[in-house]
Amino acid sequence: MQEQSRYVVGIDIGTKNVRCVVGYTDAENGAPKIVGVGEAPNSGMRKGGP
Repeated sequence: MQEQSRYVVGIDIGTKNVRCVVGYTDAENGAPKIVGVGEAPNSGMRKGGP
């Protein structure tokens, strides 16, 4: 990776799962590159609240 790349993070907090994706945009051409993804069960929410 280069010094001028920008990291981006997306997170989805749902009632059943929490998902996340991490990537960066290439400084030369602006193309997004995925670095990692994750998913975990969510058992602490009901209808959008605690």
